[in-house]
Amino acid sequence: MPAYATIVTPTLPPYRITSDDRLWAARAAQFEGHDAADTLWTWTQRHALPNYRRRYPQLKDLIRAHSQPVNPIWQRTGTKCRPGGQYAGTDHCTEGRLRRRDAAAALPFDAVRPDVQHAVAAWAEGRLPNPVPKSVDFAAPGVAQSFLRRVPGSQLVKQAGNWFISTTESQGWQPGHVSMRPATGAARIMGPLFDARAKAGGGVLVPALVLTGAVAITGSLFYIAWKRRR
Repeated sequence: MPAYATIVTPTLPPYRITSDDRLWAARAAQFEGHDAADTLWTWTQRHALPNYRRRYPQLKDLIRAHSQPVNPIWQRTGTKCRPGGQYAGTDHCTEGRLRRRDAAAALPFDAVRPDVQHAVAAWAEGRLPNPVPKSVDFAAPGVAQSFLRRVPGSQLVKQAGNWFISTTESQGWQPGHVSMRPATGAARIMGPLFDARAKAGGGVLVPALVLTGAVAITGSLFYIAWKRRR
């Protein structure tokens, strides 16, 4: 079983990724579409906002609440689409959409699209660079434009298939405010001397395992040559 990373931020206790977080992140990222790294890091940073951490102590619950394809309230038995529900009988709750949400909620990790599966595995292990520093929300362009108009101080971080948005709270973060600490490897064994934070607020802790190995090999070769000269 893989060892999962820990989300680290100065303002909240560390949060260790779980296998359920990984599974629901994969399901949601596949059905959201676009670049999985953008959505995964947005959810990570959203979970670093104190009000969302209090509301959703488990990251998987924040992901499900934010991502409509896996949100329980939008399933056929949920409050939005069940008979008599708020949007029952509308385009939001067509049988095609409901079948898609059924599939999203039941998708095994091994059946996730390979590119998404790779990105989620790297993210869960703390190896995925952050392409959207300070982004804490995303939506389709029309919804995002409305949000930017309505919410003072909100800013567009990245314009892709979805639009990725920062708020005044996340804009105040220093670079690297949210980082992913790998569970194993040089980052934990060697300590902070060999850690490097991603630039532009990326926040991935990169273990210098290659550097450590190179030093070890060089030292071994030097020792062998010294022995031969004696």
